[in-house]
Formats: sequence, structure tokens, C-alpha cells
Amino acid sequence: RVGHVSTRPMASLRLFTARWLRCAPPRFRMHSTGSASGKRRELPPTIHVSDRASEVIGKLMGKNPSIEGVKVGFDGVQYQVTYAHEGGVHTLDEIIEIGDAKVIVDYKSFGVLVGRHLDFDNEKKDFVISEPKKNETS
Repeated sequence: RVGHVSTRPMASLRLFTARWLRCAPPRFRMHSTGSASGKRRELPPTIHVSDRASEVIGKLMGKNPSIEGVKVGFDGVQYQVTYAHEGGVHTLDEIIEIGDAKVIVDYKSFGVLVGRHLDFDNEKKDFVISEPKKNETS
């Protein structure tokens, strides 16, 4: 009816949504990422760390016990590789442990850092973050 205002707008919206989801294409349907046993599947690390980089990080952590690891992030313009000290790790940050080395991925940078490689350049004496090669699959 024209000019009619439903007294139960949310109920009709829920009914419409339920009907639409039943016939929705598969990409719009909700489904669980967990398994039937309730265990979460193991995801690959956000960033790949080279052996050379993990060796250098391990040595740095051995020399200076106040360093918790190397924190990797992106500030919107460039990649950031800094030392993470006590209390500098957020609860949502991803921690990748390789032997004695610890790489902490900033939770705000997950989307930018997925698939990137962390390496150590001996000539520059600095950490380098590179993009994955075109033919490489994760």
C-alpha cells in the first residue's frame, strides 16, 4: 500500500535476507573456515624469512636481550623494519619464530605484507623486503 509504514520492518528484512541467502550464489553464502573437529587449520606465515635474515636476527637478539625481535610493518609509504623491545608487541601482531630469531609482523600491515620476503643485504648491512616473483606460488 502506498503510504503504509510497516510496524515490523526488521522482521520483513530478516525474512527477505533469509530467502535471499538460500538462493544466493555460492560466493555470498556463509561457511566456516574451521574443520568439523573444531580445530583451526594452520595458515602459512604472512611473510617469508630467509635463512640469512633469521641468522642475523638471532645474533642481534643474542647480543641484546632487551630486543624481542624484529618488527616488520608498512607505514603507507615504505616498509618499516625496526627492533621490537619489551612491550612493543601488540596482542594482534603475528610472531614468526625461526630458531633463535623472532620476526613480528605488525597487525595493521598484514594485507600489504602477505607473500613478501624478508632478507638481509650484506652490502647495505640492512634488511630488505621484496615482493614475490611472478612465477612463484604461495
